[in-house]
Amino acid sequence: MAPVFDPPMAQHANAMRVSEPHVADPDVSYRWRRALDLVL
Repeated sequence: MAPVFDPPMAQHANAMRVSEPHVADPDVSYRWRRALDLVL
């Protein structure tokens, strides 16, 4: 997945990673990616 740049998020440390946030729980990470796949 290509990174998404959102200018309002520019102050955020992961501004280029808004579409794929880092979460410690692998289940949450998997569900997030799966939800994006279904929506997009």
